[in-house]
Amino acid sequence: MNASQRSFLIRELERFITLHGIGHPHHDNGEAIEEIAHYSLRRKKFILYEATTWGVITVVCLCMLVLFRKKPLNASATLLYATMIFGSFGLLLRAMYALGRNRKFRLIVKLLQLDEKEKTRQWQ
Repeated sequence: MNASQRSFLIRELERFITLHGIGHPHHDNGEAIEEIAHYSLRRKKFILYEATTWGVITVVCLCMLVLFRKKPLNASATLLYATMIFGSFGLLLRAMYALGRNRKFRLIVKLLQLDEKEKTRQWQ
């Protein structure tokens, strides 16, 4: 990895860190990169749980509308279900977007980890 690629990845990493308020890492410290990688993995698990939750809520709301289609709902119940369906679907899309951003972040961290390993191999 050349110097311009490394500086670009570090800038992207710093942007992500300041956006999410993780803390300020040391650029050449492998332990800081490892800590950020563990944070990213925990974040990925949380995002997947969130996406699963909102997906289940969306499906349950749709199933309830299908089950009660013979008995018409009053206006307030219809409004409630419509709000829950659109809201949960919107939050599901937001979780998927966050998962994509986290994937990009994990790729950057992985590239920096490989660069650190390559540097240690060159010193030996």
